[in-house]
Amino acid sequence: MMNIVRLFMLVLLGVFTVLYIAIILYIPDFFGEGDLTKIDINVVLQNAKIPAIVMVAMMVLLLTPLGDFFIGLFLPTRKRSLRDDEKINPAMEIVRRLYQDKYSTFINPKIYVMDFPDMNGMAFGKNTIAVSSGLLKVADEEEIAAVLAHETGHLYNRDGIYNALLYMCLMPSLMISYICGVFFLSSYGILFVVSLLCAPLFTALWVVSLPVYGLYLLSEKITRWPVEYKADQFALKLGLGAGLISLLDSMEDQDIRAKEGFLQKYAYTHPPTALRIDRLERALMKDIDTLSTS
Repeated sequence: MMNIVRLFMLVLLGVFTVLYIAIILYIPDFFGEGDLTKIDINVVLQNAKIPAIVMVAMMVLLLTPLGDFFIGLFLPTRKRSLRDDEKINPAMEIVRRLYQDKYSTFINPKIYVMDFPDMNGMAFGKNTIAVSSGLLKVADEEEIAAVLAHETGHLYNRDGIYNALLYMCLMPSLMISYICGVFFLSSYGILFVVSLLCAPLFTALWVVSLPVYGLYLLSEKITRWPVEYKADQFALKLGLGAGLISLLDSMEDQDIRAKEGFLQKYAYTHPPTALRIDRLERALMKDIDTLSTS
């Protein structure tokens, strides 16, 4: 179910962005028209060819080894220092050994560091992981290994690729929508006249974009928490559940969710830390019970 929702959103956002750009390119032909029924659909579809080709080319690029490099350019990551290696290498060796024992294959993700004080990690692209400097300073070897296993789970489940493709499909139309809004609301002189002449088209674009972006946000809320739970389970299956629980225990006090309101309650990208710990502990108890009765 989760994969179906993700695939649907990729297709929807990709098609929407291509058509959105095509309509923006159509504005010179529409200039001065106030009737949306006079839009020439054939011209719009002709304009859609170039953004469609560019989008497909970008998708193919993201699926190559160069994809991780380009994604990393937009993230606050850096190369590891010798001190970072002293913490990361032994922990990653544990993950490699456990992964090889379970799946009979070898993994070797690229690992970078983010200079954040919080304990955190992330996976992006096909084969790249980043951990925070704050994590390396306070976590022990087993806890760092658990975080690396969790992020490896994201790579194993192709979450990094999906996120990259999703943001690539979303950001062009989101940025254009923002620029159009600024252009329409804050323009003056000749730009204001252009805005008024094209107002019906701008308005139509905004109206159409609202339900699409709303559907995107809804799909993110439906899939994001299960994705994190699944990555936790991956670390558990590798035998690093205890280390992950230990780390989450130390992070639980930082997970303060005091915001009021319906939307704020569901705005978090990760499940509550207490619920992540609970799921891991229940799974460990279930495994213990299974072993004791076998």
